[in-house]
Amino acid sequence: MIDSYRINIKNELDELATVSQKLEELTEKWEVDMGIAMNLSLCLEEALTNVIFYAYPKGESGDILVTFQLESGSVSVGIEDEGIAFNPLTDSKEPDLEASIEDRQIGGLGIHFIKQFMDELDYQRINNKNQIVFSKKI
Repeated sequence: MIDSYRINIKNELDELATVSQKLEELTEKWEVDMGIAMNLSLCLEEALTNVIFYAYPKGESGDILVTFQLESGSVSVGIEDEGIAFNPLTDSKEPDLEASIEDRQIGGLGIHFIKQFMDELDYQRINNKNQIVFSKKI
C-alpha cells in the first residue's frame, strides 16, 4: 500500500507547527511506533528549520514543498525548495562531538541527527531545486 500527502508552505517559522501537526496525524493514521514518530518529527523540524533560515536570502519569501509517504514498510519525508544550492551530505561539516560544550560551534547537529535516526538520507539538485528525502523503516 502506498499512501502519501503533500503540503506547500512558505519559508516562515510559523509554518513548522502546521507541518508537524500533519506528520503527527499521518504517523497516527499509519500506526507508526511512537519512538519512530518522534524521531521523524525531530528530523523534519531540523531539516525544515535549516531551509527556512538558510535556503533563501534574508527577507526573501520562498516556497517549500513537504511530502510524506508510507510505502513498503517505511515512512519517508521529502523537502523541496528553490533556494540556494546546498547538499547537506557534502557541504556541512561533521560536528565535533568530543569537544566540550563551551568549545563547540553553534549548529551542525541537525544533519547529524538525521543521519543517526533515519535509515536513508538522499539529496539531489534537480531543476534548480534542492530535494532532500529521508526515510525510516517501521
